[in-house]
Amino acid sequence: MSGQNQSDKKSEDCKKPVVPDGVKMIAILNYIGFGFMALFSLILVFLGVVLITKSSLNIIEDVTDAGYDILFIMGGLTIVVFCILFICFAMFLFFVGKGLWRLRNWARIACIILGCLGIVFGIKNFIEGLIVSADGYIFLSLLIISFNALIAGYLLFNRKVKEAFS
Repeated sequence: MSGQNQSDKKSEDCKKPVVPDGVKMIAILNYIGFGFMALFSLILVFLGVVLITKSSLNIIEDVTDAGYDILFIMGGLTIVVFCILFICFAMFLFFVGKGLWRLRNWARIACIILGCLGIVFGIKNFIEGLIVSADGYIFLSLLIISFNALIAGYLLFNRKVKEAFS
């Protein structure tokens, strides 16, 4: 009898914590964000390389006659540098999603910080939309604010999420 009780205790201790469904959805959203950012980065890298090679090979004849080929090269290099930054952020999103799926507290904190930053930039965009009276811009800003507030609030205040990450 005591052997059976010990095996029950071991199975309870070795139980993996259950990942809440909301955390799974947020992790999947991070994976989707990674995919879109990676795809966008690849498109921009292609555009940057095209600008650099066309200007260096003098294929753009009308503009290079005026001596603007150095501007195309600098523009292409700038695009490539931004692509490197986008790829780094995309990889960050991938690892945050993976960390959320594995219930790592650092990923929860990173996602809360990203949500708070999204709220701040959404408020900034909302104010800009009020200044220029752009209704679509205001609506999109409110949507971004509410979406980020929902994610950050869920990860910060939900009792089941706190228990899963502890």
